[in-house]
Amino acid sequence: MSDDIEYIKRKKFIEYMNRMLKAQSSPDKTQPSDVLERIKGFLSVEAYKYLLGLRNRDKSHFDKVLQVLVYMMLNGYIDVPVREKDVIVVDKKLGGYKGKIYVERRGELKEFGEAFREDS
Repeated sequence: MSDDIEYIKRKKFIEYMNRMLKAQSSPDKTQPSDVLERIKGFLSVEAYKYLLGLRNRDKSHFDKVLQVLVYMMLNGYIDVPVREKDVIVVDKKLGGYKGKIYVERRGELKEFGEAFREDS
């Protein structure tokens, strides 16, 4: 029974996203033109705010992140509603951001590699 419900939910979601993509290719004045506004119902409040900030910072990167999120939602790789943590992970992976280790030496905060080079 639960599998049937999940199948129906996924089928309806795919139909909705296909209609959204079709409407995006032929813009209609009655529907919102922004893709983010269309999928707002599938995002948590925090994830939506994060994506708005990302759109204001870097539009091209925002478009890539949004495409990946829609793909993941359509194929069931990510749960709906999408959490902010999931959006951040996709953003960091696509942006190539990596964590840095900082070390405090002699009252100064330096990156680990830089502090290591000074000691050698």
